[in-house]
Amino acid sequence: MRQKPPQGLRPNCLLTRYPICFVHGLKNIFAAFDYWNRVPEYLSSHGYEVHVFKGPWRGPHEKRLKSFSSQFREVLERHPKVHVIAHSLGALDMLDLLGMEEFIGRFASVTFVSPPFGGSPFAHLGLLFGEKLFQSTNETLTVESATNIVKRFTAPKDVLVGTIISRPRQYPLSHSLRTHHRILTSYLRGKNLNSENDGLVPLDSQRIAKSLGRVFFEFPGDHVQVIGRGPWPKSAKTAHGMFLDHAIFLAEYDFQTAQ
Repeated sequence: MRQKPPQGLRPNCLLTRYPICFVHGLKNIFAAFDYWNRVPEYLSSHGYEVHVFKGPWRGPHEKRLKSFSSQFREVLERHPKVHVIAHSLGALDMLDLLGMEEFIGRFASVTFVSPPFGGSPFAHLGLLFGEKLFQSTNETLTVESATNIVKRFTAPKDVLVGTIISRPRQYPLSHSLRTHHRILTSYLRGKNLNSENDGLVPLDSQRIAKSLGRVFFEFPGDHVQVIGRGPWPKSAKTAHGMFLDHAIFLAEYDFQTAQ
């Protein structure tokens, strides 16, 4: 059953018919305990039922698929369908999960956030250094691997597929990605490519998602600001507000498709 909205919730804020599941990307020491920066808790406080999945923080694509599949089964034992919000590497995982026979007809929507569908140059850089700890993860995020995953994906007609890309309009404000942004910008310019990036993924890599779904949004922040990490420019809506707006959009979609 859907949760009751808390007292004081604006009356036009619809609740989704199905729970919202959050699928994370590659974790690091800064995101070990709160990857989504309390975005799911924020939606929960507005009455939405949310589930935050916890998969391997590194490792091969197949290992993450197995972990997330198990968690989807648990939620789907209690609900006919789910909405999914998947960030970064998690977006690549969802492309294959969407095609699994056991989940056909069980996803109401999937929203890709900062999807590296064209790979990331940082994956190739990591392989050059021979880092065994992240080797299998980097292999998944290479241009070749990401391209193959996208090629075998066919968008189900009954699933609302959308994308939120992270596109900072100015120098990224999150301190953790400033150096990454400089390196990636310089690399892309050296290759005579579009140098716009979110600190970890080129903009053109994310834009591939536009051809896969029906809904497309842009968020004026970098790869971690889009999932709730500050600081924030005063003129911009925070990621928490953006995700609440998106949850309302999904609720309206549920209402329309139930008619």
